[in-house]
Amino acid sequence: MAIAHKSKALSFVVPTKAEEKEIHNIILEVSKKVTEELKRNKIDARILLGGSVGKRTWLPQTHDIDFFIVFNYEKYQKKSHRLSDYVEKVLRTYKPARLKGSRDYFSTIHKGYDLEFVPVLEIKDIGKAKNITDASPLHVFWVAKYTHTDNKLANEIRLAKQFFKSADAYGAESYISGFSGYVAELLVIHYGSFANLAKAMSKWKHRVIIDIEKHHKDALKSLNPSKLESPVIVIDPLDSYRNAAAALRGEKFANAIKHSQAYLKNPSLDYFKVKRFSPEKLKKHKNTILLSVRPIKKTKAVAGDAILSKFNELRKVFTNNDFKLNSADWYWHGNTNENGYYVFKFSDMTLPKKKQIAGPPDFVHKSHIAAFKKKYKKVKVINRRYFAETTRKYANAKDILKVITNDTLRLVR
Repeated sequence: MAIAHKSKALSFVVPTKAEEKEIHNIILEVSKKVTEELKRNKIDARILLGGSVGKRTWLPQTHDIDFFIVFNYEKYQKKSHRLSDYVEKVLRTYKPARLKGSRDYFSTIHKGYDLEFVPVLEIKDIGKAKNITDASPLHVFWVAKYTHTDNKLANEIRLAKQFFKSADAYGAESYISGFSGYVAELLVIHYGSFANLAKAMSKWKHRVIIDIEKHHKDALKSLNPSKLESPVIVIDPLDSYRNAAAALRGEKFANAIKHSQAYLKNPSLDYFKVKRFSPEKLKKHKNTILLSVRPIKKTKAVAGDAILSKFNELRKVFTNNDFKLNSADWYWHGNTNENGYYVFKFSDMTLPKKKQIAGPPDFVHKSHIAAFKKKYKKVKVINRRYFAETTRKYANAKDILKVITNDTLRLVR
């Protein structure tokens, strides 16, 4: 990457002093409040900063701050199942949502920031973990030993994260299934720089194995097959039998490869910019339904899951009613204050009002024919097969929307 080019790219990915100060003040405020509540409730635990902010690899305009509530191992190892209950009591003033996980965790919105609190036991050895989340602080420490002492490397990681964002391949949340922040960090540490990572990605094929600590001679033979389903397998440096990239879907893997190939052919700042979806461009498309969806006022992860769930439900409704979809996509930029969009493109949005249902051939057992005749009153035989004619519930795809649109789901066109 040319020096001038890299300097401009860094301006996209390095937080300003004002942003650093604001997020620092939020961290101090929350840490002080939680520490006071832990003491007041006589809970032997401490609050610890986690996530990309804790590793100093966060991007500008980041509004996610992750915290661990770290419990004394000796006192609470036999009460591991109750840690979430203790944390819920401590966080009462924040009125957080309690989210299901291997151990329940908490999220809330505070002063425009998505705060997440994860209860963990304090461990130094992954083998002592009572729950998979207990190892999470160790991941932060592992990355931080590189990024806290090498600001240049931290910025290389930021470039990679922004690049993945531009490729629509960033985020391990279930509604995205892309490259997690942790995986992006591991990849840059492994390859040494963003430029080296981009070159490597442009040549990636299915399947890629990254083993920074060289835990395995042959990971494909050592790992359980269930750990090998993602197109990229990143062996966790701290847990030799964990694939840190397990959430990655093939679609996001392909996005990253194509983005890298295009970028290397013609390096440009455009490959670090997130392209925003424009509903205006689709308003004149034929046989297309464009819907806007208002996110629920929860954290980004919860809102994203709800948007994806509704999208899958709608797609199923269309296909179950015989409408053939040429494509179905959804777009949301991860801001709970901004609408998302569903785009359904049909071969044809109208169908005949009458529908023929194929039944059994006339030579099968009479009971099958009788059952078909009982279900459909008007039947006829064509080429030795019974058919029934019914009236479709929906002959136009937009008729379905009259039933399902509401205050949060609106037809744009």
